[in-house]
Amino acid sequence: MIKSEFGICICILEEDAMKVLPRDHWISAVNSGALKLFDVKSELEPLTTVYNTIGEHNNDIPTGLLWKDDLQLKEKRDLLLLELKKLKSEKWLDAKS
Repeated sequence: MIKSEFGICICILEEDAMKVLPRDHWISAVNSGALKLFDVKSELEPLTTVYNTIGEHNNDIPTGLLWKDDLQLKEKRDLLLLELKKLKSEKWLDAKS
């Protein structure tokens, strides 16, 4: 679930366009109590951080009209892309999503 959502986010970010990133699987996991399956320190904290960053990205979209000219937004996007790729490759995510 979450891993596939990361894949979608990565594809969107690699398009170099300012689009809303999906968070539905995360919201579902939060609401269902599935987060208790994750180790807090090594798994849940990085997931929470990256989904908070996704939320910030989505909040930036109304101001992202000059996306390619805004160096700060581009840097934030590039950091998010790296973090998503790193988390998507984690083996523990295969077993839990």
